[in-house]
Amino acid sequence: MKVLWFTNVPIKFNQESKGTGTWMNSLLNEVKNKIQLTVCYYGLVNDDFYSDNVSFIVLQRKKYHHLINTNFYNKRITNKYLEIIDKVKPDVIHIHGTENDFSNILRHKNRLPPIVISIQGNLTIYKHFYFRGTSILKCILTLNFKFLLYYLWFSNKSTNERIALSNLSNVFGRTDWDFRITRVLAPMSNYFRVGEILRDDFYINEWRYNKNGKIVIYTTTGDSVYKGLEVIFQSINILNGFGLEFEWRVAGISSDNSLVRLMKFESLYKNKSNLILLGPLNSNDIVNEMLNAHLYVSTSHIENSPNSLCEALLIGMPCVTSLAGGTSSLVTDKIDGLLIQNGDPWSLSGAIIDLLSDKNKLIELGKNARRRALIRHGKENVVNELLLGYRRIL
Repeated sequence: MKVLWFTNVPIKFNQESKGTGTWMNSLLNEVKNKIQLTVCYYGLVNDDFYSDNVSFIVLQRKKYHHLINTNFYNKRITNKYLEIIDKVKPDVIHIHGTENDFSNILRHKNRLPPIVISIQGNLTIYKHFYFRGTSILKCILTLNFKFLLYYLWFSNKSTNERIALSNLSNVFGRTDWDFRITRVLAPMSNYFRVGEILRDDFYINEWRYNKNGKIVIYTTTGDSVYKGLEVIFQSINILNGFGLEFEWRVAGISSDNSLVRLMKFESLYKNKSNLILLGPLNSNDIVNEMLNAHLYVSTSHIENSPNSLCEALLIGMPCVTSLAGGTSSLVTDKIDGLLIQNGDPWSLSGAIIDLLSDKNKLIELGKNARRRALIRHGKENVVNELLLGYRRIL
């Protein structure tokens, strides 16, 4: 079976891959010998090469590509994608995500092989939740124009996303949330559930309750206003009022980040000696942070299946997460984690206090989380789901 992937981020071999691209590297490693695979993405230079049984087509990424690429129909760019398809002659075309303009080929789907899109997130709904934790005015007053530009980017891209999804016949998803939104945004599509393969470090390590001294709470988050960083700051204020001795360690955000400037503007950054902003970390460092923490907390206002939460569940951490998007498909409340109201620092603080007072509950949630995650992210399971999806589409 010949499959052509279009991916929103670079994949592996030229060392450009980072962030959300890492899980696709893991998937590629598991399927590269089971299908005849070609991968196309935007990189720094035009380049076609073959490595480890996979063909790569790299399109040159212009400066500020993701901001100036309007994602509306561009005949010249779309013709380039059609030329690639004609050259590769795949049996199935698999577009990973709706954020780029690869989906414009759907306008020509009647003369192309079957096309499937994997739902990673959804810009239409992310845009709806974008300023849930702040406001446009606060971004202007703190000179955070980057977030305003990305909001315009979301607004722009979401228009084409809706057009693309309305023409879609096949979709890969992994949560109840992405199933439900595609019943509205892609009402004529066939839905296939296909999970994610995560990085190896989170399969081979397992969290244990052997903590001494200060309580440690850990979070991996991102540089986006809808990720709920303000909920962490608000919760720290509440927990400090209880005299709880703890340290909240946050990866992905540095002290000079624009989001921190927003927190300072809202007077949330005062008396935060127990907040440690770690900046970007590699997978090994993240594992070490998780193994030395008491519990994991996710505060995002909207997600599908956030890799950071999936990694914490897979390593067997007790987790508290906001009920946002697809998180209820990852966590069953009081069984393998706790679900709290999105944007509610009081409920989050209460959940943290409740868990930290019950060592046995922490251990039980962690064990249940890992047991379920090993099935959900089992490499053989995910590969079988993917290949079955391809076969059913054909």
